[in-house]
Amino acid sequence: MSVYAVYPATGSGGGGGGGTVTSIDVSGGTTGLTTSGGPVTGAGTITFAGTVNIAHGGTGQTTANAAFAALSPMTTAGDLIFENATPLPARLAIGTAGQVLTVSGGLPAWSTPAGGVSKFATNWPNASGTTFVATHNLGTTDVQVSLVDLNDNNVISVGTIVITSSNVVTLTSSEAPNTNWRVIIIG
Repeated sequence: MSVYAVYPATGSGGGGGGGTVTSIDVSGGTTGLTTSGGPVTGAGTITFAGTVNIAHGGTGQTTANAAFAALSPMTTAGDLIFENATPLPARLAIGTAGQVLTVSGGLPAWSTPAGGVSKFATNWPNASGTTFVATHNLGTTDVQVSLVDLNDNNVISVGTIVITSSNVVTLTSSEAPNTNWRVIIIG
């Protein structure tokens, strides 16, 4: 923004002495602002209009949401804003399905939990009385096995659960099986 004042020349040096202001005008320059009402040669008002652009400390926008979006480092749905080590605002792109938000080196990061998060479910086929053998792909470590009745979502009491290999689990129930039972294995 520029302010101009025009002084009358006085004395023999071309303006080295005192004087009076006879005209004032301003310009928005490259700020994004415009002015009206100038030049003022007596009494008057100079008015600014517009929005200050980013290069001059503004946002170039007229609403809070638009102003935030103009300054935000986010570019994609699901992005997060965090303070990086500089410290400056930074963008963390959305993770992938199954990942969790964690901290790495003091900064947020997406990570896949150890062992992953998987779920295997199959109906109880009643192939051999109260014993059911389920083939799955979740391994033998940190596997949670449940037998659920889909009629009421109650967990069925299981007498024994044996995981014989990385993809086979055997369940034996003391109750007579029901066609609505489902074996759920989470690992």
